[in-house]
Parts: sequence; structure tokens; C-alpha cells
Amino acid sequence: MPLRLQPDQHYVEGIGYVIGDFTCRFNARSSQIRCAINPFGPCQDCSHYQQKPLED
Repeated sequence: MPLRLQPDQHYVEGIGYVIGDFTCRFNARSSQIRCAINPFGPCQDCSHYQQKPLED
């Protein structure tokens, strides 16, 4: 059976497949839910979006 990806599902090296906007600090880094604030999305135009701080 072929793998079915969500439209906003992306592969992140070292983590695997995640859904939602990975640049948002609230992203759950999960293949099941997007975030605690808006778990079912959509991420586009979400009023709670906050850019994730850069990691050193």
C-alpha cells in the first residue's frame, strides 16, 4: 500500500514526517496533530502563528 501524505506533511531530517507549519513554535512535530492550539489546522493564516526561534 503506498504511503498517503497529508497536503501539509513534510519530512524533517532527524524527526521524520510532521504535519503543519514546522516554522511555527507551536508545531507539535508530529505526524498526527499540528499543534495544541489548532490541532486539526489549517496552519495557513492561523492567528496564533509565532515563528520558532532560531536554534544555536
